[in-house]
Amino acid sequence: MTSTATALRCAPAEETYHDVAKLLYQTVHAFRRRYGGAWDDLLSDAHLGFCRAYRGYRPEKARFSTWVRNTVWFAMLQGRCDRLKAAGREAPLPPRLEAPAPRAALAELSADAALVVRLALEGARPAEATPAGVRAALADALADMGWCGQRVLEAVAEIREALG
Repeated sequence: MTSTATALRCAPAEETYHDVAKLLYQTVHAFRRRYGGAWDDLLSDAHLGFCRAYRGYRPEKARFSTWVRNTVWFAMLQGRCDRLKAAGREAPLPPRLEAPAPRAALAELSADAALVVRLALEGARPAEATPAGVRAALADALADMGWCGQRVLEAVAEIREALG
């Protein structure tokens, strides 16, 4: 195969890479500020993440830049976990994921607020398990039960207050 044929075959991915290279470096920098790590390791993970994002992009799911950023971030998290496990250390969860919900506060909720929490945590998951998809499924379930918007807002406000 000639070098021209090789260049033509690689051109779309390479061109796309150059379009999002700044985004990759910004994502690596943000990840490194939050979790630390060697720049070269993170950049390598970011490049692998870009390859996955390029191959698996689905336009109906997100803009390409959003898809790339999320895929690259996940690839760096996975790489970090793999490196920590190889070193015999456990990868800690980010702070907002490791803190359990205060059970005492949730136990004191009204019946309406408790139902909203139970539906949100245990209810049927939509096909799109994104926050927006879960919210939509929860809203549909409550509407099917005859709840009005004001009742939902009051229950959510109570839950927010209980969680602080």
